[in-house]
Amino acid sequence: MTTEGSEIRVLRCRSGALEWAINEGHLREIAPASPAARVPGAPAAVQGIVNVRGALLVSIDTRALLGQSPGDLVSLVVVEVAGRRLALAVDEVEDLQVVPIEALEPADRSAGLPEGSVIALVREARPFLLLDIEALVAPLFGVPTG
Repeated sequence: MTTEGSEIRVLRCRSGALEWAINEGHLREIAPASPAARVPGAPAAVQGIVNVRGALLVSIDTRALLGQSPGDLVSLVVVEVAGRRLALAVDEVEDLQVVPIEALEPADRSAGLPEGSVIALVREARPFLLLDIEALVAPLFGVPTG
């Protein structure tokens, strides 16, 4: 986790009604959403393959991944997870934010999310979940976590 003393830096996003964030260390770039070429037999959360600046990336529908209802996803958050670049399709990229460590509270596993994918609940005026992106996407690719 990217930390500076008693703070962490996260990218805050929204998928449906769920506000969440990931560690900025995984972030590579943000791009507009583009149509995905469907991959037969892929899990429902995998939209397909998208072209981002000439690179073909697996696009993940974060609404499906996070148990939200379907909707229009307008941005791609390109991340690097376990040496693999992925595009997370999101409703909104809110902000790169510094969060004080004391704002983190333990959070139980949220319904429908893979084991270990929720790191903490961040208590602010608008609370959000800090997610472990590696644990979240591992089940899509049959990769064990831990």
